[in-house]
Amino acid sequence: MKKQLALLALTALSRGPLLASGGADGRVFVWDLARAQRHRQELQPPSPIAALAWSPDDTALAIGAADGGVGVWESSAATA
Repeated sequence: MKKQLALLALTALSRGPLLASGGADGRVFVWDLARAQRHRQELQPPSPIAALAWSPDDTALAIGAADGGVGVWESSAATA
C-alpha cells in the first residue's frame, strides 16, 4: 500500500499555470497545470509545511514551515 501524507498548503500563481503544494512531509511541489505534470520539487527541512505564498509579481514562492523555518524559491519560469 502506498503511503499517503496530508496536503497542508496550496497556492496558485495570479497569472500562469503553476500551482504550489506543501505537505506534512516537508516537501514542496510546483505543478504545471497546463501540462498536467510536476514542474519542480523543492525539499525543505523535515518539518510540515505551514504556509505558501507567491510574490505579487509571481517570481518567488515563500515557504513557511511549522517549526518556524522560512525559505524562498525564486523562479523566472513562473512568469514564462
